[in-house]
Amino acid sequence: QSTTPTISWGASSSAVSYRYCYSTATTCSPNISTTSRSVLLPTLTRGATYFWTVAALNSAGAQRATSSGTWRFTVR
Repeated sequence: QSTTPTISWGASSSAVSYRYCYSTATTCSPNISTTSRSVLLPTLTRGATYFWTVAALNSAGAQRATSSGTWRFTVR
């Protein structure tokens, strides 16, 4: 991936917002809120591997599922 990648995900039924996280650690808890299904990340470190996950929230703010699972990419 480039040093400023965009991460994106599919819609979740009844979701009104999403929480996501990205980190060089293998795990992270979704804690950044958005109503969008894609996010342009800030400039990342070349050669580093990042992990990210996302969770959907319903109108009551409850998480719809545990999360999307963990995905990874390496910055070139």
